Amino acid sequence: MNTKPRVLIVEDDPIIAFDLAEELRTRGFASICVADNLRDALRAVGKDPPEAAVIDLMLADGETGATLASILARGGVKVFVTSAQTHPQRKLAAVQHIYMKKPVNADIVAFIIEHDNILSAI
Repeated sequence: MNTKPRVLIVEDDPIIAFDLAEELRTRGFASICVADNLRDALRAVGKDPPEAAVIDLMLADGETGATLASILARGGVKVFVTSAQTHPQRKLAAVQHIYMKKPVNADIVAFIIEHDNILSAI
């Protein structure tokens, strides 16, 4: 039985999304869902709620990543925001999250997801 958290990756660049998903799978994360826009991400959450989400701010449907991060964080999902933007914090001021500037390191993402007490300290 896999005890690693379910992860949602929301990224509009298919290469980045695929690479991160594959890296997490090699680290034992079996339940990984990938979406590239707000609507598909919310649909995925409705079918199989994740325990953690890695969300890009700029998605296929525009700058909807911050909205998604807010919705998921309010629902208790551990949120990791990724972006190439230099100052996205204003959009995320009320959202409990960890920000990682792109490109993200899958080892760090996996470690933080597995050690959720790090997020509890924020």
